[in-house]
Amino acid sequence: MVNNPELQAKLDALLNNYRSQLPVRQEEINRLWQSVCQQQTMGEEGKELYRLVHSLTGSGASFGFSALSDAASVFELQLKACCDDGLVIDTERRQLMEKAHKSLDNALSTTLMENK
Repeated sequence: MVNNPELQAKLDALLNNYRSQLPVRQEEINRLWQSVCQQQTMGEEGKELYRLVHSLTGSGASFGFSALSDAASVFELQLKACCDDGLVIDTERRQLMEKAHKSLDNALSTTLMENK
């Protein structure tokens, strides 16, 4: 909590704006993930997915959503490893990534429900 009401109002507005963008981010992450799964490679959509998830890792922590940030971090690491290994997604890696994606999706849903 900030002692300056004007500053607190600005911080609250930033937080509310961030929260309002989470459903759009969740939808885009899910869309990109489905595309990556169909293609079985990271490609350009996989790189965009990585960027979106990476941004949630930092922004979630900045706005106090540690569970969201933690789940994004796990998925981010899986995506990064795939990018580093030549972009192809084998069966074992896909299973790990699917688990990480589900955790992130659940964390996004929980964050949205808790903050209504």
